[in-house]
Amino acid sequence: MRNKKILSVIMTIFMMLSLIPSMVFAAAVPSGTLDGKLKVKGLAAVGTTLSADYEKVLPEGMTDDYVSFKWSRKNGEELTEVGTEKTYKITDADLGAEIVLKITGMEDKGVSGSLTATTKQIVATEEEASQKVETEEQTPEEQTPEEQTPEEQTPEEQIPQDTEEPDIPEGNEEVFEPEEPVYDASISPENDLGMLDFGTLAYGYSELPSEQYVTIQNTGNATLNFDSISPEHFMVQDVENTLNPGECVTLWVVPREGLEPGSYEDTITYTTAEGVSVSVVAKVVVEEAATPEETPTPEPTETPEETPTPEPTETPVPEYKVQVAPEVVDFGTVTEGYTEVPASQTVTITNQGNVKIILMDPESQNFVLSALTAIELEPGETTSFTVAPKEALPEGEYIEAIYFYPMVDGEGGEALSSVTAKMKVEKAKVYKLTVEPENIDFGRREEGYESVPEAQNVKVTNTGNASIHLEQPSGSNFDIGALSAAELAPGESCNFTIAPKKGLGENQYLEEIAIGNKENAKASLTASFMVSKKTVKLKSIQKPADIKGLANGSEKSAAGLKLPATVEVDTTSGKMKANVKWDVKGCAYNPAVSDAQTFEVKGTVSLPKGIENPNEIALSTTVKVTVNGRSVVVPDASQNKITGVDPNGKYTTETKITFEAVGAGMNNTSPQKGDIRYLPVKWNVLEDRKWESSPYTATFRMGQGGNYTLKVTFDQQKYDNGKWNNTGAADVKQVNFSVAHTKNPTVTPAKQKGNQKKPVLTGDNTAIVPFVIILAIAAICIVVVVVYRKKKR
Repeated sequence: MRNKKILSVIMTIFMMLSLIPSMVFAAAVPSGTLDGKLKVKGLAAVGTTLSADYEKVLPEGMTDDYVSFKWSRKNGEELTEVGTEKTYKITDADLGAEIVLKITGMEDKGVSGSLTATTKQIVATEEEASQKVETEEQTPEEQTPEEQTPEEQTPEEQIPQDTEEPDIPEGNEEVFEPEEPVYDASISPENDLGMLDFGTLAYGYSELPSEQYVTIQNTGNATLNFDSISPEHFMVQDVENTLNPGECVTLWVVPREGLEPGSYEDTITYTTAEGVSVSVVAKVVVEEAATPEETPTPEPTETPEETPTPEPTETPVPEYKVQVAPEVVDFGTVTEGYTEVPASQTVTITNQGNVKIILMDPESQNFVLSALTAIELEPGETTSFTVAPKEALPEGEYIEAIYFYPMVDGEGGEALSSVTAKMKVEKAKVYKLTVEPENIDFGRREEGYESVPEAQNVKVTNTGNASIHLEQPSGSNFDIGALSAAELAPGESCNFTIAPKKGLGENQYLEEIAIGNKENAKASLTASFMVSKKTVKLKSIQKPADIKGLANGSEKSAAGLKLPATVEVDTTSGKMKANVKWDVKGCAYNPAVSDAQTFEVKGTVSLPKGIENPNEIALSTTVKVTVNGRSVVVPDASQNKITGVDPNGKYTTETKITFEAVGAGMNNTSPQKGDIRYLPVKWNVLEDRKWESSPYTATFRMGQGGNYTLKVTFDQQKYDNGKWNNTGAADVKQVNFSVAHTKNPTVTPAKQKGNQKKPVLTGDNTAIVPFVIILAIAAICIVVVVVYRKKKR
């Protein structure tokens, strides 16, 4: 009995060991739609690197390899994309804003949908961010209502280092309407009196009293532009720069020199171009100087010489001042759709103050700015940057002030100066004229006619978007009146008259009158007039010559099919020209068909005045037109390629390598007979794998380090009888790569693609053979025990 127990224990151990491989390979690869809650790792401070936190994201096992990334800066309701990498490092430009992360599942890896998360407002330092986190992590019991912020007094969950937003289904996004502009401001003196009181001054004062200061704050939601002011009895400092919402500016006020004795109380009012005004009262009294009484002059006594007292050294008041050169950079005028951006210009900034300044890199909406060559400037030092317009700006005039802000105590100060960048984008010039009427028929006159047909009026209109300078038209057989205007702005028209010349001999006069202009805009009219000795009779209409060799897909119009505007008619007075109107819509031509097409177009002939048709000859004709077929598509095998594997890439035995085979001609969605393509059919790294259908991608991992070659075979196929058929030819592309062995590798099975015939290499370094041997021994032991027990019975 004891032996049986020992044998049972041994068999149990063997069975447990044999199950280890199945547990190793049970790890699941994430697949499905993104769900749950996404967070952002990292403090919301400048210089910190942020990344995605998948702890509460479904499906489980989600990593950076299965999603794409979009990082955006959120200022108010405006989102600006700042990166698409797996991580994002917060910059100075993000200060005061929020960072929004959006991840989107890679459908080719079995993951779909998207999630978003938003950080707290970005602060300057990690210490400040940490203090903010510690404050937010206190429970309501640990804080008094006065200590709690409005956000902390709500029942919503607070996340210390990042926040998260629910994944809003597409189409249900919250829509933000722009705010109505509110223009408002406030003013406050530096003292508690509510006014500026400079006290009493003696008449003839040579020293001005100390300046007093007022602070103006923009309390609206739109920028304010202050006017210059000059009060009668006080000197004031103007608001030189635009004041943005929430910004403050401190200004000095001091009485003017040479005030006469009296009491002065001025209301100093600052006004803006937007209609806002703020006021403060300034007061000063100037008294007559008192005349001192004469006193007896004492006898002079000798006094010892005084030791000279050294003059105190005055501490200069810090002055922040810069000079910008040039103050305006003008890039001139370009045409909409410009492909060549005007050359960049250099702007130089010189520190003309008396203290060291640290400048922030300037920003612009419509111009590209380089970084400053230096941000720290001692007095007298210079820095510079370049500015150029952005590409593909739409039509408009771009005048933008680029401001230069100092860093004061770790925060952005008031703008020291600015440079104005200018460029105008004009619409692309279109030169186009229309003529009304396009055809004028003056009828028929017999040879030796006395009266000329009445002159007809012709209207020429500029239907383009640029001015056109006309040239006086002329005719060989027609008299042309003077143009009513030689220059036409867009939309403007002018007129001239036309009539046949006197004394024309027997003939049909069909003449094209061109409207010449310096801009080469094509425009003309056709004038016709017939002179005959007697009645002219129609004998026949000559069929136009066949039209051949038109390009496949030619426009279905008279011009696109190159149909003649006139046909030749045979009359009793000879051959003449007659206008013809073609029924293009009624023809069998289909521009969408790629095969060659031959068809006829019917036309209706209009006989010139003076030609009779007593025999009732059909006033119709046809013309035969041939449009060429589409040529066969035969891509070159050199276009076959393998993407996703870098010969110089750094791969390890834990790297999942994903590649795609791109066959030449595989994007041909409308094949025709004779077209060629190259179909990816198999790939090889150590052994062959096959594809049954698209996508032609695969993911693998090498179990051992070394140098390897990935080969992909492309079968050449030809389209015939409505399907692709193999031609027997093939093309093989390959790429070499190296894999470094990783110590103590993490065993993670690779996902097997559904369109592969064989399983993909997992790269698991676990030796399978020993487990198989153990399992076999366990099975043998079981058999031995069963046989033994039967014999014993």
